[in-house]
Amino acid sequence: MKPYPVQVILLNKTGEVLEFLSETSTDGCFGDVSQESMLGAPIWKAISLTSIAERIRQACEKCVHERKPATVSFHLDGDGGGTKWYEFHFSKCNDDRFLLVIRDLTQQKREELKKKEFEDKVQQSQKLESIGVLASGIAHDFNNLLLSIIGNTELAIEELEENSPIREEIEEIGEAAKKASDLTRQMLAYSGRGKFYSSRLNMNETLVAMVDLLNASISKRIQIEFELAEDLPTFHGDASQIQQVIMNLVSNASEAIGEDSGSIWVRSGVAAAPLCDSPQDFRPDKTDGAEMIYLEVADSGCGMTQQTLEKIFDPFFTTKFFGRGLGMSAVQGILRAHEGVMNIETEIGSGTRIRVFFPKANSEDTTTMNDGSHRREPKPPNKVLVIDDEPSVLRLVSKILKSKGIPHEIVESGEAGVEIVRAQPDTFDLALVDMTMPGITGRTAIEELRKIQPGLRAILSSGFSEEEIVDSSEGGKIDAYIQKPYRPSQLLDCIRETLERKS
Repeated sequence: MKPYPVQVILLNKTGEVLEFLSETSTDGCFGDVSQESMLGAPIWKAISLTSIAERIRQACEKCVHERKPATVSFHLDGDGGGTKWYEFHFSKCNDDRFLLVIRDLTQQKREELKKKEFEDKVQQSQKLESIGVLASGIAHDFNNLLLSIIGNTELAIEELEENSPIREEIEEIGEAAKKASDLTRQMLAYSGRGKFYSSRLNMNETLVAMVDLLNASISKRIQIEFELAEDLPTFHGDASQIQQVIMNLVSNASEAIGEDSGSIWVRSGVAAAPLCDSPQDFRPDKTDGAEMIYLEVADSGCGMTQQTLEKIFDPFFTTKFFGRGLGMSAVQGILRAHEGVMNIETEIGSGTRIRVFFPKANSEDTTTMNDGSHRREPKPPNKVLVIDDEPSVLRLVSKILKSKGIPHEIVESGEAGVEIVRAQPDTFDLALVDMTMPGITGRTAIEELRKIQPGLRAILSSGFSEEEIVDSSEGGKIDAYIQKPYRPSQLLDCIRETLERKS
């Protein structure tokens, strides 16, 4: 940091300027008042702002009467030059004369503000990361419970007659569990682990497909206008997650307008990634300056205060009523998972504009999900080894495999799985292994199993995203991945496809 400018002025005991003792000038605090015109006049007369001039007068008189140093600090808003900070320090020179040392603290203050802004960003990032880890852990455990509920309800429905009096109740249990599964997806999205099934998307096509849904979700007093760029490049993303981002942004815009008449503008285009000027903006370093696809949602609503802006990414934060969901925190998590960018501009009384950016696609590769709707029965392998630390999951998978006549063994830890394969080498064709377990992880267990039986096929199971699991370098290579909670038909399909791909 460069030394700050210092000016020394000699005053008499009435505060009048006798002489300028230093060549360095801090005349910015005196505006257009020249040094010549200041000579013989009280120093505070050169300050145009009355309240600050009064504080300077009181500090000067205190130094004169009490014979002790006195200091006053203040800031001035310059014309086009931003805010400037100054410090006036009065001290005794002799009985009739006093020294005034003026320090220009502008550069120092700006550096301090930048440091505080950076520390605020770090603190916000750490807070969100901590909550994200918590959300991810809860989602993982919750997925195990949902897997048991969804799986057992489907198995029970298969055993029931069409006119069974309890069929409807069991189907409702299954539907409720599926809705709960959507909540865990939001939690994973918030933690940045929610990018599940990536495919090549066109933002305009996604928006057009949602027009009716968006119109139905906002007040009839609000008009929604679409301004979509032509020939928009595609990007890679999870369609359901992108739809969630769009819905959340439009819903927030509608709530900002409230019961009044107003407008929401939804725009798309291509632009360079913006700079992040506040903790509310979000941008991975790798996107700096890159051209990206953007979605913009602007509204004519009330705008946000700084206090609201600082809290919008807190889970369940709302200016309306409690219990609204993860909201903007989920949007931020989705952007994090998609290596996206967010920029927010808001002004009280003028509305808010939010832009979210996604990297342009570089290849024609797509990844789609198999929902188990077109299923063929798996060819029975010699034997399946199931490794999971959750007893309810083991019981469910055992029921599914038993219903199709697939021989299997179940164990509750990676170490137990390794021991059973060591005791019975070449007995198993396939291992279904949970990723997160006490002791050795699922990836490490697969690596140890293949040291004993190199040809063993392996399916890894977890509540986290497939991309995160596949990209992980830890442990042994996997042949397939299935995300919890899965349906019985999805598990059977995954087993069949893994066996057929290797046979």
